[in-house]
Amino acid sequence: MGTAWSGVSESQFQTYERRMLSHTGIPLQNFEIFNVIIDNKRNYVRTVRVGLEKNPPMVLIHGYGGSGIMFWQIIKPLADKYNLFVLDVLGYGGSKLWRKQIDLEKFILVGHSFGGYLCGIYASRYPYRVKKLQLLSPAGIGKQPENYEVMMQLEYYQKKIKPMFDSKLEEYAWNGVYFKYYEPQAEDVLIVSLVAMQVEIFLVFQSLTNLIINGSSEYSIYKCLNYDLFAIHPLEEDDRLGGIQIPVSIFYGDRDWMPQEGALNVINKNPYRGTHSHFHIIKNSNHHLYFDNPDELSKKILKDLENINEIDDVKSQKQELITSFDKNNEKESMYIKNEIDAWLDLIEDFNDSKSKMFYDRQFSTINLNQQFDYVM
Repeated sequence: MGTAWSGVSESQFQTYERRMLSHTGIPLQNFEIFNVIIDNKRNYVRTVRVGLEKNPPMVLIHGYGGSGIMFWQIIKPLADKYNLFVLDVLGYGGSKLWRKQIDLEKFILVGHSFGGYLCGIYASRYPYRVKKLQLLSPAGIGKQPENYEVMMQLEYYQKKIKPMFDSKLEEYAWNGVYFKYYEPQAEDVLIVSLVAMQVEIFLVFQSLTNLIINGSSEYSIYKCLNYDLFAIHPLEEDDRLGGIQIPVSIFYGDRDWMPQEGALNVINKNPYRGTHSHFHIIKNSNHHLYFDNPDELSKKILKDLENINEIDDVKSQKQELITSFDKNNEKESMYIKNEIDAWLDLIEDFNDSKSKMFYDRQFSTINLNQQFDYVM
């Protein structure tokens, strides 16, 4: 699901895609694979659908530079319970149009990393479309600390995170990419910071990619995040997930490098905290939870959704109460209106009587004065 890396042909791409999906444990004939056109330029969102259509819909969004089939290890357990849509988001701009084309009214939305950030934005803009939001090690939630220093983070990750690597591949990638230029002993040597390396890697990736095909989604990340990978407009703000009125659950690995403070703030401020909104830690996992511990992740995702229908029940009961209150209030209002009308009638009668008495008194006074005049 994505041809940027090697510029493979469409037929090769489809072959690789089906080969990956064959490892999910679901027969290939059970998958629907199609492109959803999202504009008049024929841009499309690659979509894989699997699971019974009568089941509640769930939409799964991958992270930056990723692909939907990266979730292959958790597709089966989710598709057993839900009508699952797994997307390749090209350009990250067609989510609203995609929903209209698929004709989904309301759905469970699940996003990983930068895809989680995009899901958070979508949910904050269209909360009435999202039954529940589940974020997997999401980017862009928390605010950047005032005293944040990249080199301190590098030292922290080198001391705390590196010893937890459970594969040679992780350790090789860490040493080869992040600490290639890290030489703390050479005080007079310029230390290239993580920020510079991130920019360098991004620019190299972008340049190589654009030699093969025109760029798209790789441009978006630094429009939304700064070069320290903190969101320019964090999701924990009150006008985003900080004030959202739908249930939100967030998942991290126990050795995840994503900052988690903003996520905790979002959960603590959520009106469903403790009932439908939860903070989960997946054991033996880093940022890519679905690779490291797919069994625990899928089980916790499903467990987290077990009581989701209670939300609809509560909302239904709430609506019934509101309707009942409105009806009672209408009756009460009519009663009060009748009482007020009765009082107004009494006041009007009283005023009429008072006016008449005043008039009669004036008339009597005039007569008396006239009589007095006569006497004088």
